[in-house]
Amino acid sequence: MNYAILLAGGTGRRIPSTKVPKQFVRAGGKMMVTYALEPLLKSKHVDRICVVAEHEFRDLIYADAEQAGLDVKKISYYAIPANSGRQGSVLNAMQEILRDICGEVDVEQVPDGDADLGTSHRSKSNH
Repeated sequence: MNYAILLAGGTGRRIPSTKVPKQFVRAGGKMMVTYALEPLLKSKHVDRICVVAEHEFRDLIYADAEQAGLDVKKISYYAIPANSGRQGSVLNAMQEILRDICGEVDVEQVPDGDADLGTSHRSKSNH
């Protein structure tokens, strides 16, 4: 089973003039988040999707994807964005997925996207 995590919980500080976070701005008839969600929903390699978004936007994400003609059955989980940023949000999504698969779990660390995972992995395996 392949899972995808879509991060849609940012505040959109780079577009300060909008009243909603940038991922919910409409362009070409769809919200920006729907453009990101579309390839995941259409992929034969993705079985389930966890969307990280504030609770108030969840129904909006689902409805916009349906209105765009997308099959939303793969959206299986929602997670709360973390105040600590991207890493915490990925951690929250992983916990939601693992909780469903394994029962109660506690994932402690998620590497930052800038981390050199290859180096970290090698250094740990040498000890």
